[in-house]
This record gives sequence, C-alpha cells and structure tokens, in this order.
Amino acid sequence: MRKQTVLKQKAPNPLTGHGNTKQAINVLKSFVKNFLIWSLSSLFVWRVSPYLGKLHCTYTDSCGGGWIDTTPLVGLFFGYFFFTAFFTTVIGGNFKYIWLLVWILGPLILLNFFYGDQGLLRAVAVTTICGWFLGWGILKMKQSLKRKKV
Repeated sequence: MRKQTVLKQKAPNPLTGHGNTKQAINVLKSFVKNFLIWSLSSLFVWRVSPYLGKLHCTYTDSCGGGWIDTTPLVGLFFGYFFFTAFFTTVIGGNFKYIWLLVWILGPLILLNFFYGDQGLLRAVAVTTICGWFLGWGILKMKQSLKRKKV
C-alpha cells in the first residue's frame, strides 16, 4: 500500500485573508509609515498655520468677518495641503501617490462641499502642486546624492 502524503497549508492571515504573513506585515508597515507621515505634516501645519494665514490675508485682504479672526483657519487649509503633499512625496514609500490622493482628495471634497468658493479651491490646488513639486525636487536631489555616494 502506498502511503499518502498530506500537504500542510498555512492558516489564512486575518489581515489579508491570505496565507502570506510577510505580505500582511508589509501592508501594515506601509499603513503605519503613511499615517506617521500624515501626523508629521499635521504637526507642521499646527505650528505654521498662523503665519501662512497672515501671508494669505496680506495678499488677498479677504480674512476678516467682523470680530472673528479667521487667519489661523485659512492657514490650516493651505498648510495642510502643502505639507501633506510635501512630506508624502519626500518620505513616502510604496504607493505614496495613492496615499497622497487619500489624504488630499477627502478634505478637498469637504472643502468644496462646505465652502464652495472656486477661488479658494484653485489656491489650494496651486498650494498642493507647489508642495508636491518642491517635495519631488528634494526627492530627486536625495536620490542623486545616493547615487554619487555609491
């Protein structure tokens, strides 16, 4: 009689539903890294928002509505979009542009829904592109310095 061999199968991973735990760990690392990037950009936004708001109000004269000073709030919008695009581009790993869409598109849709001013949306889009472009330039310089070292 022939002895039948039984193949052992890995138990499915609860994170992905697959048996590949290495892949699940990489997904979790990617999520944690991108969440830390978002947290870092939020910290910078919190510190710089009054200055960005003053800069915007200096050039547009549209940051007043009576006795409430909305300068830091306007700075929050511009700082969030600039620093999120900047840090995601410079530090982000795999799928950084998908994460950039996640972190940018949601607040942009909410801003459009609640505020609806096309001038502000254009200014936020330009700010986001500037943050991405500056981050892209720094990333390219960082990569060229790595190549020169090796």
